[in-house]
Amino acid sequence: MSDYRTIEVTPVTPAIGAQVDGLDLREPLSAEQRDEVQDALMRHLVLFFREQDLTEDQQLAFASNFGPPVSASINKARDPDALLFVTLEDSADSPPQSDRWHTDVAFVAEPPDIAVLNMRDTPPVGGDTMWLSLYAAYEALSPTMQEMIADLRLELDLGTTKDAILHMYGPEYLEEVLRQFENVRHPLVRVHPVTGRR
Repeated sequence: MSDYRTIEVTPVTPAIGAQVDGLDLREPLSAEQRDEVQDALMRHLVLFFREQDLTEDQQLAFASNFGPPVSASINKARDPDALLFVTLEDSADSPPQSDRWHTDVAFVAEPPDIAVLNMRDTPPVGGDTMWLSLYAAYEALSPTMQEMIADLRLELDLGTTKDAILHMYGPEYLEEVLRQFENVRHPLVRVHPVTGRR
């Protein structure tokens, strides 16, 4: 896209996703690069950076361009720096733990704005992660349906995340989480604070 000076952005579908080239994510971003990546993310919702072999520290440094990292821990008493990285391995011995449509950590009062994933090993076939544009889903609704759902609120609990917590961290940690967890309520339809889109 011609309006970027420091990166090359190639959309992968009309509704969602773009490949970004011209950056080495192992190196710090300039202010202009950071702003252009942020703009591309707001436009395309999911960005793909191919052939970037990052360490955890490099991934964290890149993610930090977009705000303070948020722990994946939902246990209030747990070290806030813990669980910044969650490793998911899908294999015969470790079947998918998030094999469903979901938004990461939606069941907390302030869900994270951005998730930064790093695929370490890509299978030759399958292993697909699919993305969905909630803008497109909302905009495909009739005006009547949009009006009907405008004021609805969701009450969110841990749902099947409890099974993943148990599997990844054990029964003691799950018990700690359940003792402290309180369901949260979020609007079904939000207005994005940057784009202004529903």
